[in-house]
Amino acid sequence: MGMFDTVIVDINILPDLNEEERRLLDIEKDWQTKDFENILTQIYIVEDKDVKFRHSFLGDKPQYKLQIKESDWEEVPIDERPYPDDENSIRALFGSMRETNIKIKDLTYTGSFRFYSYIKKNLENGYDLKWYEFEGQAENGRVLSIKRI
Repeated sequence: MGMFDTVIVDINILPDLNEEERRLLDIEKDWQTKDFENILTQIYIVEDKDVKFRHSFLGDKPQYKLQIKESDWEEVPIDERPYPDDENSIRALFGSMRETNIKIKDLTYTGSFRFYSYIKKNLENGYDLKWYEFEGQAENGRVLSIKRI
């Protein structure tokens, strides 16, 4: 499967979803993508509050932009880890790295990008998976469109 990034997006801006799908996908649902850094970081689709002028064809709809979470990683001293007494066990690795210097930066990506997730419903004799995939278009980090695939 390989590495991927996680897209964080407000479910309410995604097109072609009914109310039940919006409820099941949830506002906090994470979406995967392989179209950016593929380093297990987070890509955000957020309202672009820097836009001062709105084109008449967009009406009052908010415009959106892409942002990326950047950070450094450092090793956690053994005595600060959850299992400091298990130094010779695999459990000693739990909590061995921590994120530092976290920054959210505008992403200047141009091109198309896809992100996807699913809903898993439990049934009496198994489960039902429903796949959701969206394609966005961006220019210099500004999201021009998002459509359901």
